[in-house]
Parts: sequence; structure tokens; C-alpha cells
Amino acid sequence: MLQNQPSPSRRRSSGTQSPHVRVMDHDSDAWRRFSKRRYGRHHGTWMPQGSSRLARFYLNRLHEPHSFSGLAAGHAAKSFCGFSALRSRLLSLESTSRLSNLLDDDLQESLHELFETRGIREKHVKALLALENPDELDQAMSVLFLFGSKKTPFAVAKVAGKGCPEAYLMEREHKVITSLRKHARSSLQPLLPPDPKIFRSGSHTMFLQPFIEGRPLSVQLRNSWNPRALASRQFSMAADWLSTFHRASTQGRSALGGDLAGEYIANILKGLRGVTSLSDRERQMLDHLSHLAWDLRSEEVPIVGCHGNFWARNIFEDEGEVRVLGWSDFRDRRLPFRDLLLFAISYGLIYPWKRGNRVYPVPAFSASLLERTWLSERIRDFLRGYCRVMGLEERLLDLFLPLFLAEQVIVERGLARNHEAQTWRSLFREYAERGGFVWFKS
Repeated sequence: MLQNQPSPSRRRSSGTQSPHVRVMDHDSDAWRRFSKRRYGRHHGTWMPQGSSRLARFYLNRLHEPHSFSGLAAGHAAKSFCGFSALRSRLLSLESTSRLSNLLDDDLQESLHELFETRGIREKHVKALLALENPDELDQAMSVLFLFGSKKTPFAVAKVAGKGCPEAYLMEREHKVITSLRKHARSSLQPLLPPDPKIFRSGSHTMFLQPFIEGRPLSVQLRNSWNPRALASRQFSMAADWLSTFHRASTQGRSALGGDLAGEYIANILKGLRGVTSLSDRERQMLDHLSHLAWDLRSEEVPIVGCHGNFWARNIFEDEGEVRVLGWSDFRDRRLPFRDLLLFAISYGLIYPWKRGNRVYPVPAFSASLLERTWLSERIRDFLRGYCRVMGLEERLLDLFLPLFLAEQVIVERGLARNHEAQTWRSLFREYAERGGFVWFKS
């Protein structure tokens, strides 16, 4: 996939390839245009040097500074986008390389095959902007923004090697969106993304989707000089979209007791005990949750479609219109709390608390939920407002917030290749130790 540190050894000693390998047709004008161009890397994004158009797109749509100096440099670079040398210096490009050294041979061959057979001819692609895996878990997936002659891309391609987890998620997202497009009720259709296409070559799977106008909420937040003022607007947009989506996908209501209690409460508590050892305080909280679930057993909750990955990076806003991407974790029958709580908690984790700087997850989580801060009050308003719209008892949040954290611990441990994955485990411990038993009672 993308080569993080291209080495001279990857350069070809001659202009020929072995007979069974054809790398995007080296004789074509398109390939010569791509291969000769030098790319600079900034925060995991490779962009062509000297292209003010792509630099401006990157700064407006993708750049998420992690410090106040990065925020200032990004804004300055926007002002000097037409001056290539100054822009590169402001962004402090980490390394440069020719595109032929960034994409490994298998990926180049797959792109050639996919472009030739699926109507996206190389000659139609005037420029590429390549994004490494944004979650930085591994480099099994690359995201390619395909530019024609306009200021924005005409398509976005996610490419992963066959057999890796990312390829499976891309296949699943394609099935989810096409199925919803075909079968979902009319009130749900405007909330869905445009139809994607899935292509398979000998070694790669490509998920191709038309470019969505707008900026992710996370990009807006991280680039704002006044994120506090922006946050209120973003919570309102998220609340409106989510309540509309859940109402449009509701499949009735059911009492919390019985089968729902087994699936969404007892199974999670049992699973948590099976993947980690618990402190006395954490065991006390689990006992409290069992009693609270019994007290709330007659409360009716809606069964809704669950987006599954509803957080600020997947939510795009363009002049007040909200679109949501990232549907690979969609489930058609779930309780509504996962989407609600994932947005609220993750927002606090990415919020630029200290002059544009992120803080470590536990302090950010505490400031978002367990302390009296302006953001914790805003999150409470967001969660309570959702409950009012959906006709839910607020005390259900005291039950499902720690259950959400527990479920994330189980998932985190299941995905980890070793036992070093501790983010959600640390947040669950913090919630228990800080006495987060009756958060919404007052």
C-alpha cells in the first residue's frame, strides 16, 4: 500500500517490468505525469508538490491540526496557497518522493486494472491525493482522492488488499448502502450516501464513491479559532440528523425487560468480566447497573437502525446540509444509545482543549462528562434533548452510558493483537472511580 518511508531500493533499475506485471502502463502519458511528480507528506496525507489547487483542498477539507502552532501554520498556508515554496515551509512537509515510490507494485497494478476496466481512464485523472489510514492502526488501506479538472475530486477510492479486515468492511459497507437504497422507507432515503461501487482486482478491493461536498465536523472543529462557539452548532446539527434518522428507521418499541435485557445488558456485563479483571469500585458499579436495569425494566425503548460509527469525522456539513458516511458498522435492529453516546464521548476526545492541542483520553473524557465544564453541560443538553425528542426516560442514560463503555472495552480487547489496547478500558475505570453512577439523576 502506501510506502511510509520510500527507499531508493524500491526504485526500478530499468524502465521494463517482468512480463506478468503491468504497472499502470508506463508508456502512457498519464503514468508519466503521475510517476514523475513529487509528493510531500503532511500528517499522513501525500499531496503533489506545486499544486495550489490540491493544497487548498487539503487544508480546507482534510487538515486536522494537533497543536496551536499547527493551527496557525495551516491558516497561514491557506493565505499563501499560491506560493509553493512558502506553503511547503509553513506545512513542514515531512518527506518527499515520486508517486511511483509511494504506491507498491501490487497497488499500482490494481489501480491500472480497475481504471481500465471500470470507466475511470487514467487520462481522466489529472491528479491524486493519497491519504494513509486515518486511524493509524495499520497501513492496510489507502484512500485516494481522484481529481479531474475541477477544484474538488470527482470520486474517492478506498483501496485495501484482499483478505484484510478493511477489505471486508468495504464489502460490507457496499452491501449496507445498496440494500438500504433499495429497501429503506422513503423518509430514510435522503439521509443515505450516494450509491458506491465495489471493484475487485487480483490483489485488491476498491470501494469507489462520488465525492461528497462539505467538510467533516472534526476538520471544522480542529481548524476553528473559536471551537467553543462552533461546538454548540455542531451538537445541534448532529442531534437533528440523528433523531431524524432514528425516527425514520424505528421498528417499534419494546420494554427493556426480557430479551432486550439479556442482549443489551446481561451479555455485556458477562462479556466484560470475561475480558478484563475489575477493581472493587468497578464491580460495585456493575452491581448497581444490574439493579438499575431491574428498576427500569418496564421502560419502553425504540428499536432503530444504528449507524454504528456516528462521530465527527464521518459527519459532513455543507452550507447547513448534513451528510453522514462510514456505514460499514450499520445494524438494522438496535437500541439507539450507541450512536448517541459515541458522538458525545468521541467529541470530547477530539476537542482542542488547550490552545488547539488535544489532551490525553482520560483527562478529556473527565472534562467532557465527569466535571462541571461548559462542554459537559453541552453534552448533557445534547443527550437530554435527544431523550425528549425520542420519548425516553433520562435515567436510561445512567444505565446505557457505562454499558456503552463496557461494550467498547470488549470490542477493544477483541481487536487488539496484544493487551496494550487500553483507551476504552481506562475510560471505563475512570467513570467507575469518579462515581459516575447517577449522572442524570439530578
